[in-house]
Amino acid sequence: LVETGAQIPRLYQSIYENRSFSATKLLGLALASTRSALEGNVTYAVLTRRDFVEAGALQNETDGIVNHLLSIRGTSVALLFREAPDGGIRVSLRSRGASDVNRVAKAFGGGGHQQASGCTVAGPLDSAVAQVLAEVGKQAECWQSCA
Repeated sequence: LVETGAQIPRLYQSIYENRSFSATKLLGLALASTRSALEGNVTYAVLTRRDFVEAGALQNETDGIVNHLLSIRGTSVALLFREAPDGGIRVSLRSRGASDVNRVAKAFGGGGHQQASGCTVAGPLDSAVAQVLAEVGKQAECWQSCA
């Protein structure tokens, strides 16, 4: 790219340093809600409809949040739960190693691939979190014995 005239600093800035103010506030709210489960192997965050209003953010401004969670040391599975306007709970799932989050997403009618998947779970939010964490725990038993 450099040989063809690409300006790497400018490209980097337009890709990685181009988050809106509202998306940055939303990221902060997500990080403030971060919790761990399954002996620290799972990290998750929750965004409520109120969080979106507080941040002045749109539903599509969650890009990259779940990847921040996956970057936490010891995390094999990262989950972002967000309360949608229709009352459903959208779940973004990311993993590393042998952890297959697609199996978790499929259990709720979603899909994707082994390391990045998504699904929608019926609310309320607390119930959806508990259901998905239980399924991750169930699948984790297989990941450990199958690895």
